Order: sequence, then structure tokens, then C-alpha cells
Amino acid sequence: MAPLLIEGHHAGGQLMLTTLVENYPGHRDGIMGPDLMAEMQAQSAKFGAEIVRSHVIAVDLRGRYREPFSNWDASTGADASRLRADLDLLPGLAEDGLCAAAKDISQAGVIGTTMMLLECSGAGGFIDVNAVPRPADVGAERWLISTFPSYGFVLAVAEPSVKAVCDRFRVRGIACAAAGRCDNSGIVRLREGLRERIVWDFRQQALIGCRPRLPGRTETAHA
Repeated sequence: MAPLLIEGHHAGGQLMLTTLVENYPGHRDGIMGPDLMAEMQAQSAKFGAEIVRSHVIAVDLRGRYREPFSNWDASTGADASRLRADLDLLPGLAEDGLCAAAKDISQAGVIGTTMMLLECSGAGGFIDVNAVPRPADVGAERWLISTFPSYGFVLAVAEPSVKAVCDRFRVRGIACAAAGRCDNSGIVRLREGLRERIVWDFRQQALIGCRPRLPGRTETAHA
């Protein structure tokens, strides 16, 4: 049997918004709602359940490089009220239960940032390099590996919520697309068309050393 868990619109349900749960067996001192759901997820993964979420990439492409650096500037000269409203999208997604985790795209680019998010979440997955939003006149290698956008995020989103999340960004003129999936493999793969290759295995080597120690999982590498 190979169980597959596809999260719904609000992964974890009401317990994700609950503080102290005092009536769950095995926790005599109580446990925070989100911590309880994390334990349940870890236990299901321990027994072989594959938990599926999408990587959603949101980037403001209305900018330019600050040559010779790979800093993509989409904020200089933009209206301040628009920039504030763009940033307000993120807490709104969290409050509405549409996003399980997120990270701003750093100097490590889309690929490196996605790897950091996966490691910190104790997950693996693949990145579809052709699906990542990017400017038409910018090469894939520079954009994916080293570009630091002024507004760019990688988000882990349950499959049924992908359209709703993308629509919120797109209505504000921000490019957004699902560009891969998370799983519990601990391995990161790059996919281009029908080709796929492994670029990192967190089970063998840490990236930034922030992989959680989940119940029943033996750590094989530590930074």
C-alpha cells in the first residue's frame, strides 16, 4: 500500500488556529494545536504516507537588473501604497489558511531558496524549471541560480488552493505559477520536460543545517 495525502484548502483545519489542546491522549500537559498537527503529519510520513503540496513561485517581473549585480529591482520608482499592498498579500494568505510555509527568494535564487524551505520543512520535492515565472529576456541559469528579486517568494500550497493563491498575486500584476511539488522524500530534483536529475539529498548532506528531527527519523548528516 502506498498512501497519498493531498492536503485540502485548510490543512490541519481548526486546530491550526487553536492554542492549547488539553484533551488529546498522550499529552497530559497539553499541546499547541499546530504542534499537534505537525506530530500527526510526521507520524503519517513515518508509516509511508506521501504528503503532496505544490511549490508556488510569485515574483514581480516589472523591474530590471542592477548591473553588474543579479539584483532584480522591481521597487525603485514604484508607488509606495502599491508596494505595501503587495506585501500585505503574504499575511493574508497565512490568515486564510492558504499557505503552509513560505520564504522570500534570496541571493541563492529560486532553486537555492526552494531548497532552504524544503530542508527547514523536513521535506523534498522537485522544481519544474520551465514553470518558474521569469522575464522573457533573462536566461534561465541566471534567474534560477543567482537572481535576488526585490519581491519574490516560494510558497508551499495545498493542491486545491493553488489557483486561489495565484489569483491573488496575479490580480495585482505579480507573476505567479505552480512550479513543482513537495514530498517527504528528503531529495531535491530538477525537472525540465521529461528529464529529471537529483541535485541534493538532505538525508546524506545538510544544506544550511536546519532540517527538523522528526519522530522515528535518524539524522545522518548534521552541519
